[in-house]
Amino acid sequence: MVKSIEMLSELFRVQVVTMGKSGVLVATKLDANSPLLSLFSVPPLQPAQIINTNGAGDSFVGAFLALLANNSDTNTLKTNPFSATPQKLAEIAFKAQRASILSLGSHSAISDKICPDLFQ
Repeated sequence: MVKSIEMLSELFRVQVVTMGKSGVLVATKLDANSPLLSLFSVPPLQPAQIINTNGAGDSFVGAFLALLANNSDTNTLKTNPFSATPQKLAEIAFKAQRASILSLGSHSAISDKICPDLFQ
């Protein structure tokens, strides 16, 4: 996977890869030579908690983009969303995982428990 990320970093400065129960990999290219990779995980869910996998990725992406557009660095991010630091992107991805977890535990594709208060 690292080789794929390195190849894609020639085209995309920021990559966010969801890896199921292993968390999310945020890769950002800080210079021309190599990307900085940050990996962080949410604790794995017990299989009994996974009711429905439909919508978990959609929940993550929706939450990630909403958090990216509406965070404390609003002025910078609204004009150039990928000017966020790797640490900020990792923080946003960590919070977005909460939406995925709620959808995994829901009978609906998108959990009705997902709301702005979830990300505070």
